[in-house]
Amino acid sequence: MAYEQIEGPIDGRRGDYHAALLMQTLIALKMPKGKKAPRIEDLLIDWDAGADKAPTPGHLITKAQAANIGMGGEDKRAGKLASSTEAPL
Repeated sequence: MAYEQIEGPIDGRRGDYHAALLMQTLIALKMPKGKKAPRIEDLLIDWDAGADKAPTPGHLITKAQAANIGMGGEDKRAGKLASSTEAPL
């Protein structure tokens, strides 16, 4: 416990903490003088956020199709975008 208070988290959170520290440093370099950089706690990823709201398969398909179209791809199935109620492929 005392070591963690001095050196930071020991478990898997340590990598997240280091990434947040790096982001804080980069943000602080680009911020105008007098503005305060965000706290490290504000930059840490909350991996459990929204865990109780799992996306439906139809929602995931719609997101994948949007990414495909956004990158210049095309839907070669039935020539239409799937609705969020369609069954997964």
